[in-house]
Amino acid sequence: MISLDREKKPTVWSYMVLAAAVLSHVLGEGFSYGVIGLFTIAQSDRFNISITASSWTASIHLFTSIIVAPFAAFLTSCISLRGVQILGGTITVVGVGCSSLAESPEEMRFLFGFMTGFGLSLVRTASTSVVTQHFQGTWVNFTLAMLTIGSSCGLLIFPIIAYNLFLDFEFKGVMLALSVIMMLHIICGLTFFTEEVDDESKPKVVEQEEDNSMGLCNRIATTFLNVITYLPNWAYLLACCYQTFGISAFFTLMPHYIAENSSVSLNEVAQGSMTLGCAAVVGIVAISVTYHKNYNRLIPITVTPMICGAVAIGMTLVENEISYKMLMALYGLFYGILITGHMGVAHSKTLEKDERMMFSAFQIILEACGCLTGPPLTAYIDDLFNPNVGVFYSASCSIKAGGCFLPILCYEYIVKPWMAAWEEKKAEKKQKQIIQMNSYDTKQVQYQRLLQQDPEDTPYHSYIQMY
Repeated sequence: MISLDREKKPTVWSYMVLAAAVLSHVLGEGFSYGVIGLFTIAQSDRFNISITASSWTASIHLFTSIIVAPFAAFLTSCISLRGVQILGGTITVVGVGCSSLAESPEEMRFLFGFMTGFGLSLVRTASTSVVTQHFQGTWVNFTLAMLTIGSSCGLLIFPIIAYNLFLDFEFKGVMLALSVIMMLHIICGLTFFTEEVDDESKPKVVEQEEDNSMGLCNRIATTFLNVITYLPNWAYLLACCYQTFGISAFFTLMPHYIAENSSVSLNEVAQGSMTLGCAAVVGIVAISVTYHKNYNRLIPITVTPMICGAVAIGMTLVENEISYKMLMALYGLFYGILITGHMGVAHSKTLEKDERMMFSAFQIILEACGCLTGPPLTAYIDDLFNPNVGVFYSASCSIKAGGCFLPILCYEYIVKPWMAAWEEKKAEKKQKQIIQMNSYDTKQVQYQRLLQQDPEDTPYHSYIQMY
């Protein structure tokens, strides 16, 4: 019988699975966020369309990769994680490969946008879930940090790969080359074997009587009301929407903006993206090291989006390669802190299981909407006014993402301490009144007892003691 101890020591095969999962995250996140900037420019040139029209493909890709996550999680309960990984890798390879045959932007939006995003969503879900089956207890935080580092390494590697491919090959050749690279997802999936648990060790499901449909509806309605009426939830949800809006616009449109409005070349733009990836790894490690420290987790996810927005605004002042890479390094550092800080948000400690599930559903919807509207809306503002206005608008959304938590922090550090001090003073005042009343009542009781005694038996000093 296999031990189900949560602190079971990982095996050598467990580390091989972790390495494969990290590689899968390198490929997935690197492809989604490291390639879409140069891809948007290349697609605009291939079909002779505006950047606004071209950005829809990237936004659909990011939208699909997020919105399909619940279905991918459900699929893992139907088939093995190995099967989900191989299926997602196959869909990704077919989507990227067939993109080379697309003859219109609409076909590209379906193949590269929807189909590839769908496949990568399956891949990310499977590669994240498989490590939790091989690493339990205190090892889970380590594995999640490694997966997040892998995602940032993708931002480090893929921009320069994409640039060199677009430099040496035509659009069709680049898509075919990327589809070959995406085959590594399938190879990673072949290692996703999990230990089977004996039937005696599996938790037994107790069959219950059929639930009353009215009771189920009441339960869902109660959970829904609990989630939407808790104001800190809305702060977090709006922050997620603003954050994905600003981040998706930054990664999709910033390469084109820098190449068109400064002296920085596309090669230097790709190198700047590599700098961002390196700095993101530093930020992830910094938060991971302090994971067990006792501090308010809302502080990093409040400050870092504001800094990222300020750095994005600073991109309008870029004049050369050095200033561009410095700003990209600063953005990457706080971007790494931001994506890691969300792992320890305090809301998960205050919600019940059903409420967390519904909260996650709202979060996925709003994050997907932010990705869908971020790039095209920002590009449209660029076309309508001027490029700087679009940068300011998307950057302001990142700043708003941090601003959503300011009321909560003000309550935690200003209003709540003031209310606690006021309540403490009120309690002290009430306690003094009780002490005075008790002292007065005690003297009255002693005096009444003296009156009931015989005067000859009552010592004179007792009266003096009373008064």
